[in-house]
Amino acid sequence: MEMLFSRVQLILPSPRRIAVRFIAAFLVASCLAPAALRAATFSAALDRSTITLGETATLSLTFIGGSPENVPAPPAIPNLQINYVGPSSQISILNNQVSSTVTHNFTVTPRQPGDFSIPAFAA
Repeated sequence: MEMLFSRVQLILPSPRRIAVRFIAAFLVASCLAPAALRAATFSAALDRSTITLGETATLSLTFIGGSPENVPAPPAIPNLQINYVGPSSQISILNNQVSSTVTHNFTVTPRQPGDFSIPAFAA
């Protein structure tokens, strides 16, 4: 019996960095001054660029040094289902310097074979 596998190509624009400003106040141990305005970085990545029909890929939107007020919403793409899975967060304190990373994860599932491009979008 001959089996045919349909392949799906997912294309994400090259990683972009978007400056975001935010105010953060952290109290650690006795007293740390509130953090001043900082520039944050944003990147988008797929865990793989080619999948077989019926499989899913993970789209990760990572914010370092800040986070958007609302969950970013990727644009609707015909025949491509993008569902929000949830966030993951990491906070580190090293030498009284606080850094944070928030990653919003999405599953990407094609509804038919083909090449799909995920265009740039605001976060």
